Amino acid sequence: MIVLLLCLAAFGAMALIGSSMSSISQVTPTDTASRGRWGVLTWEWQRTRRLDAHERRWQTSLISAREQSTRWPDLVAEVARLERAAELTPDPEPPTEHDAGWVDSRLTALEQHLETLAGDST
Repeated sequence: MIVLLLCLAAFGAMALIGSSMSSISQVTPTDTASRGRWGVLTWEWQRTRRLDAHERRWQTSLISAREQSTRWPDLVAEVARLERAAELTPDPEPPTEHDAGWVDSRLTALEQHLETLAGDST
């Protein structure tokens, strides 16, 4: 009887842990000072939560810049605008065509700059 109760307790604990991990993986905190984190957990589970307006705008910009070469200058200008707003020097020589690595490195630098500013103000 004790073994049965232990098995039930273990099964219940596993169900609770699995449910909590599922909930955590769908969390995406967003604030007005950054593009936000794209999920809390590092492994990839399918997201079922809809993107908020801030995340949707970035997703649209990134996808359209990749698929339509005429949209790339708009994305570069938007990244430069964000950098100027954060008092970070924009890249003087951005690439002329889509470069996902450049976008990622510029946004990472912007986030790190904003985090250091937030750390300095506290």
